Amino acid sequence: MSLHTLIAGILLGISFCAPVGPVTIETLRRGLAGGFRPALALQLGSLIGDTTFCVLAFLGLAPLITHNLVRIPLWVGGAGVLAYLGISALRDALAGFDFKSVEYAALGPQPSALTSAFRTGAAMSLTNPMAILWWVSIGGAMLASGITDVTPAGTTAFIVSFVLGCTLYAFFMAALMGVGRQFVRPSVFRMATALSGLALLVFGGQIGWQALTTLVAFIR
Repeated sequence: MSLHTLIAGILLGISFCAPVGPVTIETLRRGLAGGFRPALALQLGSLIGDTTFCVLAFLGLAPLITHNLVRIPLWVGGAGVLAYLGISALRDALAGFDFKSVEYAALGPQPSALTSAFRTGAAMSLTNPMAILWWVSIGGAMLASGITDVTPAGTTAFIVSFVLGCTLYAFFMAALMGVGRQFVRPSVFRMATALSGLALLVFGGQIGWQALTTLVAFIR
């Protein structure tokens, strides 16, 4: 693995994860509720989708995901996941969930909570249309421009460094939530949870609307 490939892959991985989207918002919510471990679990789960689309891009299969027969089910699934998470967040906010509860503050997140966070991250990333479009546009342009070696060894090295960049960002976000959680009051947490829920519903609504309009146009 050359130094150029390593740096390029890491920077691309970080730039891919950094924009605020559904995964970041859900990381914020779970991180404030449970601290470092659930935030990290969700971020690591999201690496499944990130890595999958990265590999598809290198195999030249990313454009296939833009076909309506594939894209519409992904959009519907993504809208459903985001709507469920958004409603759950609003329900927690309205119920006055205390993030200093015994389960989180004294015992730490239970294994089931960490597993749920990991699965949620995977589901969100695998049905994230923004990730798909990113690889079809920016990622595809990057590959076409020859920024990385397209030999099997070079491709493998770049994918590994890309995942490494995403992993570094995952630990950074989890650590940020773990530290920041100590300074957040319950009232602020409930407000952040409510705003996160609304944001997730907005994202889900946008994706659902895209799926609906695309389906109508496809049927016609």
